[in-house]
Amino acid sequence: MSGRRHPRTLRFRLGVALGLLTVAITLVAPLLSVLLVRDHLEERAAEQLISTSDRIGAALSAVSPIQVPAQQVRALLPSLAVFVVVDSTGQGLMLGSAGTDLTTGDLATFVRETDDLGPGRAERITVGSQVYAVARVPTPGIIIVDGASTVEVTDLIIGLEQRDNDLLVQRLLWYTVAGACVSMIVVGGVGAYLLRRGLRPLERMAGATATSTGGDMQTVVSHVAHSNSGAEIIALATALESAFAARQDAENRMRNFVADASHELRAPVTTMSSWIDHYLQGGLTTAEDIDRMIARLEAETGRMRLLLDEMTLLTRSDAGVQYELTEMDVGELVHEVVADAGVVTPEREISYWCSGPARVLGDQHRLRQVFGNIVGNAQEHTPAGRPIGVRVTAGAADVRVEIRDHGEGIPPEQLVHLFDRFWRAEPGGSRTQRHSGLGLAIVKAIVEAHDGTTTVTSEPGVGTVVTVILPSAENTVS
Repeated sequence: MSGRRHPRTLRFRLGVALGLLTVAITLVAPLLSVLLVRDHLEERAAEQLISTSDRIGAALSAVSPIQVPAQQVRALLPSLAVFVVVDSTGQGLMLGSAGTDLTTGDLATFVRETDDLGPGRAERITVGSQVYAVARVPTPGIIIVDGASTVEVTDLIIGLEQRDNDLLVQRLLWYTVAGACVSMIVVGGVGAYLLRRGLRPLERMAGATATSTGGDMQTVVSHVAHSNSGAEIIALATALESAFAARQDAENRMRNFVADASHELRAPVTTMSSWIDHYLQGGLTTAEDIDRMIARLEAETGRMRLLLDEMTLLTRSDAGVQYELTEMDVGELVHEVVADAGVVTPEREISYWCSGPARVLGDQHRLRQVFGNIVGNAQEHTPAGRPIGVRVTAGAADVRVEIRDHGEGIPPEQLVHLFDRFWRAEPGGSRTQRHSGLGLAIVKAIVEAHDGTTTVTSEPGVGTVVTVILPSAENTVS
């Protein structure tokens, strides 16, 4: 079975295109010029013959029938023209000194080749080794007197030798071909060099892709992107540099995600395994000990289930799974979340304000999870006695929900990591049973799935403001 044919390289295709263009410019156009010169010379000879034949015909017709001296006829002929008369018997005779080297057979060829040539026409004929442009003039009843001899003629044949014109066209043709060959060699060499130099960055990137690691490839692409290789190649290298950087970042995030997820799952698994080993070794003898073990196993199982649910939600968001959106009032939803938070922590003041109906297209369950996470974080990180404020502002294009706490705030160096997965603001990254480090990452994913944005501003010692902006239902429909 034949193998799959490899596609032609870009250098080969550009080289072929450049070669064809060079041939067209250096050969086709000059050849057309040579043909135009040849046609011009032939037309010029034909015009001379027709003009001469017209003048001769007009002069002789005015005095026919009459005897005409040969000198008068020669005066009408152009220099170097061959003049052949056809007598009443159909034989061709020379008149004048031009063409004296013609034989009787050559004269018969003149007569035979021009037998069908009418007045006012000219054509090329070959006589012996020469090419002539000829015209034929009917002259019935004209007697040409040349010295003591007289010839009664029926036609006059005028011929112009075309050897000089043909030599000129032939030389032009050779010069054109030679110049085209030299031009193609020069253009081919220079073009090959320029193609090799211009495509070298692409070959380096292709070679790095085939033989090097991703990091080496990114180094090569970065070098090309900051070189003087040309605007198009630099644009391509810049795009590849960004793509490789994004891929490297995604790989790093994936490795970190897997490592953090493994760490999060290892803690409950270790706890559960320890309790089970303790039980199997006979360390739990009383009913109270066994109940305590079951409670711990249940708590750790719930922790694992919560973590897996959150990871599944993020995975679905990353895969672009669409939520079932219905028109709803975000103000009412946020008010319910605030009311629930007030029941959980009645000692904390949580204020709520809404400008009016705030209609959006959203998934009610997921948006409740968003605002529940944000309000829950505000409750946890705000010291007792300090209030939390929630504001819902409905605009023509969007709905803005602001949750403001008066806690210790978040340092600027930690704000950039706030939505990272498995990241916590606790000193040393301590891990608690309550939090998996995915809460705000889930908030960001759900809001973005609703074509919204989430921003956080914070000032240490003053507090933090989390703002969620969602497109209004009217704006989404339009």
